[in-house]
Amino acid sequence: MEDKEFQNLQRRLRETRQLAEDNNELLRKVYGILWRGRVFRILYWVIIIGVAIGAFYFLEPYLDQANTLYGSFQEQLNAVPGFGGGS
Repeated sequence: MEDKEFQNLQRRLRETRQLAEDNNELLRKVYGILWRGRVFRILYWVIIIGVAIGAFYFLEPYLDQANTLYGSFQEQLNAVPGFGGGS
């Protein structure tokens, strides 16, 4: 009877070891997926922020020109008597 119990115990131990190895493999895969996801999320935001800064850098001369035009238009409007803040 002891021999049968010992064999049963060995079998269960082998199954437990196999399950532990399978779990370890799955955990490593999950860790890799999480790590790649974190890297891609950082790259995503770097690209979004970089595009926004780049767009502002390239559009800045046009925005400055529009701001200057608006300022001169506002000055001309104020120069008209009875139409703006000036009289």
